Amino acid sequence: MLKKWYHKIIHFGVKTSTDVSEKSNIILLNQIGLTVALFCIYNLLENFIFQDWNAIYVVSTFFAIFSFTFVLIYFQKITFAKYYFTILCISIITALYILYGPELGAQSAYLMLAVFVLFIFNHLKYQLLLLGFILSCYLSAQYYFSHYDSIFAH
Repeated sequence: MLKKWYHKIIHFGVKTSTDVSEKSNIILLNQIGLTVALFCIYNLLENFIFQDWNAIYVVSTFFAIFSFTFVLIYFQKITFAKYYFTILCISIITALYILYGPELGAQSAYLMLAVFVLFIFNHLKYQLLLLGFILSCYLSAQYYFSHYDSIFAH
C-alpha cells in the first residue's frame, strides 16, 4: 500500500507524451518535494506536541510555499516549477545564512543546489542563469558578513 502511494506521488504530473529526460526531471523534483513535505509534516507534529505556535506558523508557511511546486507540476508548468523550487531554495538558504552567519555552514547547501541545477535543467542558458544566481547570492552573503554582524550569530 505504501509503495503504491510512493509510486503515485513520485510519478505525479508525468504524462505519457512527456519525453524521457523531462520525465526523469519531474520524478527527481517530486522526490525532493516529497522529502521536504515529510520533513515539514514531522516538524509540524513535533511543534504541535510541544505547542510552539510560532514554529507551527513558520513550518506551515514553508509547507504551503513548497507545495505550490506540486500544483505547478499538475498543471504541466514544469519549467516554471523547476525555477520556482530552485529559486525558492536558494533564497531561503541565503536568508538563513545571512541571519545565522558563517557558522551555519551553508556552503555545502549552495554546492548541492549547483549540482541540482546541473542535473535538473537541460539547457545551458538555464544552467548558467541559475548558477550565476547561486554565485551572486553566496557572494552577497559574504559581502554582508564582511561588513555586518549576523543577527542570530551568538
